[in-house]
Amino acid sequence: MITVHATGPRPPDDVWHDLVTPEAWPGWAPHITRVQDLPSPIRPGARGTVHGPAGLRIPVFITEVDDTGRSWQWRVGPGRASILMDHRLDASPEGGSRVVVTIHAPFPMHLYRPLARTALRRLVGDRSTG
Repeated sequence: MITVHATGPRPPDDVWHDLVTPEAWPGWAPHITRVQDLPSPIRPGARGTVHGPAGLRIPVFITEVDDTGRSWQWRVGPGRASILMDHRLDASPEGGSRVVVTIHAPFPMHLYRPLARTALRRLVGDRSTG
């Protein structure tokens, strides 16, 4: 399991909108080029496909969405090879938003950490590097 987080100045309402709106994902997640067949906003039980670079297509299944608690979960990948990812958004004590993604995987996901961190920083408006 790995956890990735970012804090930035964007208001939580704006960040939540972009987290649950599949059409917005390519704008902040550089590894997503297109999303197919997911409703907007996402809802539990929805299935779709996330498209990535070089023709990569990954099936996804939304397992939970909690609008009040601003969290959602999905399974990414095919069948038994899928991984579970939790997303949570909180208001930052300094103002703005803090988003956390926890990846539950039976295999190392450390190579994904830098890409996830970049996406989350873009989502919350953190333009810092490192």
